[in-house]
Amino acid sequence: MALIPRYIGVVVAALWIWLLLATDLNHDVAGILHFADRMLKGEVLYQDMIDINPPLAFLWSLPSAWLAEHTHWSMESCWNLYVSLLGGASLWASYTILRRVYPTRAAWITVLAALVLGPGAAGMLGQREHLMLILCWPWMCSLLDEKRFFYGWALLAMLGMAFKPPFLLMALWGEGYRLHRYGWNRWFLSPLWLMGVMGFVYLVGIWWYFPLYIDRMLPWLLGPYQQMGHVGPWDILTDSRLYVSYMALVAVAFGWRHAPRLSHIMMGMALACLCGAVVQGKGWPYHLWPFCACAGLAFAVFWASRPFRWYSIAALCIAFFCVFPLQERLGWQSPKSSDASLQIAAFLQHQKGEVLVISPMLSPIFPGLLETDLVDKTPAMTAWPVQSGQACPNQPLPLETDKQASLWFRDQVAKALNRRVSWVLVDPVPLRIECPGAATFVEWLQQDPVLAPRWRAYRMVGTIWRLQIWQPL
Repeated sequence: MALIPRYIGVVVAALWIWLLLATDLNHDVAGILHFADRMLKGEVLYQDMIDINPPLAFLWSLPSAWLAEHTHWSMESCWNLYVSLLGGASLWASYTILRRVYPTRAAWITVLAALVLGPGAAGMLGQREHLMLILCWPWMCSLLDEKRFFYGWALLAMLGMAFKPPFLLMALWGEGYRLHRYGWNRWFLSPLWLMGVMGFVYLVGIWWYFPLYIDRMLPWLLGPYQQMGHVGPWDILTDSRLYVSYMALVAVAFGWRHAPRLSHIMMGMALACLCGAVVQGKGWPYHLWPFCACAGLAFAVFWASRPFRWYSIAALCIAFFCVFPLQERLGWQSPKSSDASLQIAAFLQHQKGEVLVISPMLSPIFPGLLETDLVDKTPAMTAWPVQSGQACPNQPLPLETDKQASLWFRDQVAKALNRRVSWVLVDPVPLRIECPGAATFVEWLQQDPVLAPRWRAYRMVGTIWRLQIWQPL
């Protein structure tokens, strides 16, 4: 029986490797890696590149971008290796903690965590939520220790939660649970204070080293972006993809008295993650994934703490099926290198000169860019800012922050056209899909008073996927 966790661990590792080889990177991650590589080439974040993600997302991506540049491996391979090493280190660290608390079940719990954090994250590998749980897992396990505070794991967890501020609720729950259970007489030694100091230092660092994020992106992020695709709390809470996770939590709640402490911790973490998803107000799969992952782990640990029986395998399956509904259109059903990504990559690979890509779509453009080694001459523009700055008939005028973001985007395009880039790939979709008869991106280039004189020097020569290909006359 003692060897069963090892055998299942080998199966989980094999499944993980197969998924890495069989599926594409998530388009959001591909975009972050594209920008990280451009940072290494000397471009300035939030000045030469427009993106709403906070600086930490790009800083965490720099090691894999650096490795790709110095080894000539593909960016995707370096990222897969980087995240796999982070995940492996996290699991090993948690195992060293768990075996002091659950000497006979530590290996089995670690295998369950590997299943959820590995194959259970297919299609969103390296998303900020995924990295957050990888970095937080050792800290979650350290909450079991009654005598020692693990400041190092707490700081690492804080780095993970800094990716998404709504998930800071996890820190409050975790350290509050520890103090409530083990006594408030050492409250002044709680790592929560150090985590707060680190969060403050991180905010000061953003203000000092990335002032453009505060001045340009944050007002737009807190305003129009929050309204973009907003989903109400009730719609998020009643999402059918969460039902399996709800049932897992109900099962743990019924067995609360007999559940191990780690199940209590993970149940609280799940509810904190659910609150974080509601605060974000999007209902996107990767926003919901931390809740499902923590709920699955809470249920799996509940059964893994008992002597091995057939229902231990059932617990493993249920833990996996908590996150499985979120894989729709993310990873499990996405073939390696979609046709559109390959078409874009093939075109870019055979062109000479600089290529400008203008589109509101991250997929398949950024995955296609990562298929090439032309990052330094392929600036891609995420066109959300210009969309929010366009007024619709019979609707309120755009806010001042929307207009500023739109003008900033326009200035970046104007600089590229001034350089007479060799190729421009333009997505001909409407600027505002919800507006009947709205102008397309091509019409915007033709009608904007700043861009129109420069755009007249280009002509359309073909299409690829749905992108129009334009070239100087």
